[in-house]
Amino acid sequence: MDPEDLEQLEKFRDQWKSEINTRKNHHAQSSKNETVKSEIPFPNVKASDSRQKEDKVSYFDDGGEQSVVNKCQEPNSQSGNLMKYYPFHIVENLLETSNKSTHSLETKQDISEKSYSERVSQKRKNIQEKKCSDKKRSKNMKLEDVFNDRIQTERCDERLLDKLIADIDEITEIPFFDISVPREVAVKIFQHLDLVELCQCAQVSKSWRSLAEDELLWCRICHRLGQEQIYTTREKRNWKQIVQHNVERRRTLISNWKNRIGKLSPLEHVKGKILTAVHTYGTNIVAGYTNGEVKLWDVVNEDSCVFQPSTTSLILDNVNEDGLLENIVTNVSTSDDLTVASYSHGNVDIWSLKNGTQPIQTFTPTTGNQYSSNICLSEDGTSLYVSYGSFIDVLHRHKNEDEFEMLSHHDSMKMVKHTKLYNSDDFQIPPVIYAHDFIVHMYRPVQEGTKYVDHVTEIHNLIGAPVEVIDFKTDQSVLGVGLGSYGAMVDGFRVKLYDIKTGKLLQTLQGHTWTISCMNMLHSPENELITGSGDRRLRIFDMRSYTPVQTLLGHGSKISCVQMDEWKVVSGAEDGFLCVWDRRMATKLWDLYNRHPVRYCYFNDKTLIAANISPNKFPVMDEFDGITHRKYRGTLVVYDFLEDLTSKDVPEICLSTYDQPDASRYNIDLAVPYDTLQY
Repeated sequence: MDPEDLEQLEKFRDQWKSEINTRKNHHAQSSKNETVKSEIPFPNVKASDSRQKEDKVSYFDDGGEQSVVNKCQEPNSQSGNLMKYYPFHIVENLLETSNKSTHSLETKQDISEKSYSERVSQKRKNIQEKKCSDKKRSKNMKLEDVFNDRIQTERCDERLLDKLIADIDEITEIPFFDISVPREVAVKIFQHLDLVELCQCAQVSKSWRSLAEDELLWCRICHRLGQEQIYTTREKRNWKQIVQHNVERRRTLISNWKNRIGKLSPLEHVKGKILTAVHTYGTNIVAGYTNGEVKLWDVVNEDSCVFQPSTTSLILDNVNEDGLLENIVTNVSTSDDLTVASYSHGNVDIWSLKNGTQPIQTFTPTTGNQYSSNICLSEDGTSLYVSYGSFIDVLHRHKNEDEFEMLSHHDSMKMVKHTKLYNSDDFQIPPVIYAHDFIVHMYRPVQEGTKYVDHVTEIHNLIGAPVEVIDFKTDQSVLGVGLGSYGAMVDGFRVKLYDIKTGKLLQTLQGHTWTISCMNMLHSPENELITGSGDRRLRIFDMRSYTPVQTLLGHGSKISCVQMDEWKVVSGAEDGFLCVWDRRMATKLWDLYNRHPVRYCYFNDKTLIAANISPNKFPVMDEFDGITHRKYRGTLVVYDFLEDLTSKDVPEICLSTYDQPDASRYNIDLAVPYDTLQY
């Protein structure tokens, strides 16, 4: 539009505005002198409607607010009143564009200054008032009311839009953690988030992403996952990549465990003697044999050594037909720097992992039954308990010393059947928990002056229900006692849970139908334990409930060892089967078999260790055989699930090319060897 046309339009608006204001003032002055009022004749309105009582009409004044005035009177030439039709109100509003725009800007500024809660309450109030006014005017709706409703709706929509714009400005213009909260406080807040929540926060904004990638947060998440706990934040970098690597590694391990993908390594002794005892600590595996030798394997470094016994002499035995009793290994135990073995003659040999294959110390009991000693070595290698018959000897050494010193000699007055060393930081010398037929005690030497005094606490005592197995949770200070039965006892075939510190009975777990043969609490998840029974069933308990939460059935013989974690269970039975179970599906994934009973099983995240130990330590051999046959020796195997050997050393012609379930392969891809042949 040309400038001249704009000037003419502006003059026309000013002139029209002044004319309307003049008529408006003249109408207001004449209305004061008039005593009789009448209604404005609207088009298409009946004559009876003009005789109704005085009504109100609404229009928008200069400020844009709704005001109420009397309707225009009927035309009367004598009174000089002027007619004011409703469309003039619309024209008047169109002419007041400048005032309305100024008012809208002021309204927007006022709205932006208000708080969010005030705007919400004002909005709700306006909606309620509008509903009430709509109900009142619904009966007698006029044409002018229709115009008013439309204009009012348009203006309300405009105001709601202004409010929305103000809200967006409020959100975008105020950086949350840059002005209001210091970075140190923000990191304190973010440290309560888990892995998924922290990744979600990193997608909010650049400032939040900078906070979510802080090294301290990812170091703590890595420690929560149980990885790299010996390192601090400053000792390593790129903790986020470390967490990502550990998560991917865990997914791979779970898949390999389920599909039985890994490397199976048998551990054998070169002399071919019979396996008698096995123990594992960290990456070390130690095994004892009938010839008295003890062999140690380091799984990580792939190294091994053979420890020689202090004596291999034979002693007279009236029970044995030959009259001689060999000195065979009965129990073994290892730690970071020591290996200990007990023998059938009663002596105990101690080797240092740094001082060769000869024992650095030999302990020989002087009282009681000297045969079939049992040992308990602490994790740090500073305390050693030796039990034989009814006696328990306590040996102790300082960390920088090699030899042990005897602290105390305890006589329990009854034959000790079960012993467990309670490795806890609450005691300077860790106590030992031992059991008789019906009683369970906790014993530890307490120093009083220059002497050590025996401190014995009775935890369990129930006549008629013999103690079959004991185990504990160190972090929760809970002791579990598995019971058998000598008849129709009330608490037979049950598990008693006690608080170790107070000796209070916490819970009685029931549901077994036969003797409890094994139990694992130390390696189980929090508030959970698993038991194996002579009824060939595995039962998983929540310690806060007295009934099993899950029962696994599939073994064909008495269960001898068991262990579980968050998603799987590994169990061994006396028929030689080692089974791996999926807890979520309550089904068996796969199993291993050997002719001898499974006496030991242990697993961590990537390794499974299983030992099949023959009950016959002196099998009858042919007089022409120089060494014991392989089938009598027993087996010790290590399964590494981090190595995938599925397709290695398999000819290409033997690999199937069509899709098949991974769970059915079992390391053999020989389904249809003719798929790759070309005719």
